[in-house]
Amino acid sequence: MKLKMMTDQVQNMITKMGQTVNDITKSMKAVKSASDALVGVSWKSPAANEFKGLLEQLHSASQPKIQELDRLKGRLNREKAQWEQTGSKLAG
Repeated sequence: MKLKMMTDQVQNMITKMGQTVNDITKSMKAVKSASDALVGVSWKSPAANEFKGLLEQLHSASQPKIQELDRLKGRLNREKAQWEQTGSKLAG
């Protein structure tokens, strides 16, 4: 099996992963902020409190996945750096 890595394409993936982490984090914060403004102010009921609780559970459950995506991005970045370092050594 021949090994290869197109580092420019890998960098594009790293960038997309970072943007995704940032976008999801920003969107989750915006939804939480909107929920905080809605529940208890514009919407007062047991259902509103249940909704807010479920949304908070979703937020909590999503955090480990977002962190895992960020860790994978870091791992891919380190792998790319190793390929570049090895390529540089082989080139002379």
